[in-house]
Amino acid sequence: DFSNTTVSGCNVYTTLNVKLQKKAYESIGSDKGAVFIMDPSTGAVLTTASKPSFNPEKLDKIWDDISTDNENSPLLNRATLGLYTPGSTFKIVTTLAYMNQHKNDYNNFSYYCQGRALFHNFKINCFDGHAHGSEDFEHAFANSCNSAFSTIGTELDMTKFASTAKGLLFNEKLPIEIEYNKSEFNLSNESTTFDIMQTSIGQGTTLVTPIHMAMIASSIANNGKLMKPYLVDKIESSDKSVVTKTENEEYARLMTKKEAKQLQKYMRAVVEYGTGKIMAYSKYTAYGKTGTAEIDKNNNVNSWFVGYGEKDGKKIAIAVVIEDMPEGSDSAVKCVKAIFDDYFE
Repeated sequence: DFSNTTVSGCNVYTTLNVKLQKKAYESIGSDKGAVFIMDPSTGAVLTTASKPSFNPEKLDKIWDDISTDNENSPLLNRATLGLYTPGSTFKIVTTLAYMNQHKNDYNNFSYYCQGRALFHNFKINCFDGHAHGSEDFEHAFANSCNSAFSTIGTELDMTKFASTAKGLLFNEKLPIEIEYNKSEFNLSNESTTFDIMQTSIGQGTTLVTPIHMAMIASSIANNGKLMKPYLVDKIESSDKSVVTKTENEEYARLMTKKEAKQLQKYMRAVVEYGTGKIMAYSKYTAYGKTGTAEIDKNNNVNSWFVGYGEKDGKKIAIAVVIEDMPEGSDSAVKCVKAIFDDYFE
C-alpha cells in the first residue's frame, strides 16, 4: 500500500462441473432436496446442489426472511448437512452385511415373498402389499423387497452388522474438509426385533447424508476403494505458476473387490428390470438403488436414488434425495435420469 503497487491474488480452481451443477440444480425442480456427485476414480467433487437456495447478491435484503424459516431454510446445505432416513437405499448396507456373514452361500439365498413379513405382533409390508413370489438375492434387491430384507435383518449378528456399518463410515468422520453431519447407525445386541427389521429396510432411527451415500456409491463403482473427495483442484498465482495441486489419494477400501462386483451386479439389476428400470435402455450404463423413506403418517416420503453411471470410460457416482413426495414417488430416479441423459449425451 505504501509503495502504491498492486498485488494480484491467486486463482482457485474448483473441481465442480458447472454444466453438471446447473443440470442437477434444475432437475430438483421446485422441490426441496439435494444432489451430490463425485468422480469415483479420483474423488473429485463434481456437484453439490441443494434446494431451496438463495441469491447471495441479495442477501442483505432477504436475510430476515431466510434466517427465520427453519423447516425450509435455504441456508442449510442439504447435500452435506441434511440428515435423512435412507429408505431402501440402506439395503446396500444390509446386503454387504449379509455377504460378510455368509461368504460362501449368499448366492444360494432364496426367499418366497407373500407381500409381507409377519413377526410376533407386527408386520413389514412390501410396497402396496405386492407379493414378489420366489426370489434369489438379486431379485430381492432389484425388487426392493421389504419382506426379504426385514427377514434377512433378523438373521444377522448385530455386532457384525454394526461393524459393517462402521466400515462404511457410519458414525465416523468423513474424509472431506467441508462441514457435514455424521450418518447414524444405532443397532446393537440390545435392539428389539422390530428395530432390527425397520433398520434393515432403511427405516427406524438410521440417518444418512447425501454426501455419505455418494461416497458409498463411489466406492462400489471403484471396485471397493474410496478415493478421498476434494473440492479444490489447484491454486495458481497471478503469473500462472501452480501454488498447490491436489493429488488423487485413496482414502480406504470400504469393501473387497469381490463384494463390490457383486453389489455392482445387484445395482445393475435394479436398472435393468427393477425399481429403476426407466433407465434400462439409456445410451449409458446405470447402476443404483432406489428408496422411498417414510417420514410421516400421511404417507409422504423422501425419494432416493444412490448409484452411478458410466459410458466410454466416463463414470460418475451420485446420491439424490427429493423431500416430501407422495407415497411411491420415483422423483429421485427421474432426477438422476435427467442428469445422466445430459451428462452422457
